[in-house]
Amino acid sequence: MNLRTFKNIWEQLNNEVFSGLLFPPRFYRTRSNYSYATYVAGIDCESDMYYHRDIPGRLGRSTVYHEMIHQYVEEFLGLDEVDHHGPIFLKQYNKFRPSDIGNFDEE
Repeated sequence: MNLRTFKNIWEQLNNEVFSGLLFPPRFYRTRSNYSYATYVAGIDCESDMYYHRDIPGRLGRSTVYHEMIHQYVEEFLGLDEVDHHGPIFLKQYNKFRPSDIGNFDEE
């Protein structure tokens, strides 16, 4: 997935799902073998969102949405959940989840 596509998905979801309330983070590509994407909250600066350049197209929208939930929880709700996929994350994930995004099941 290229940078422009990732940003376009973020912008589309921000408008459709979050009513435009999230601030755009800085976007970076990564070659990390540990995850498809990562959200890093900025304390006194912009936040960062890293994404793996090899995200399969079918996972693009779900991956961006997943990271946006982290952004929403940390930036908008002001919460720092110790378990980043814990009950707060799961509640917000399911609360906003568009019909074309699958359930999040951490195993």
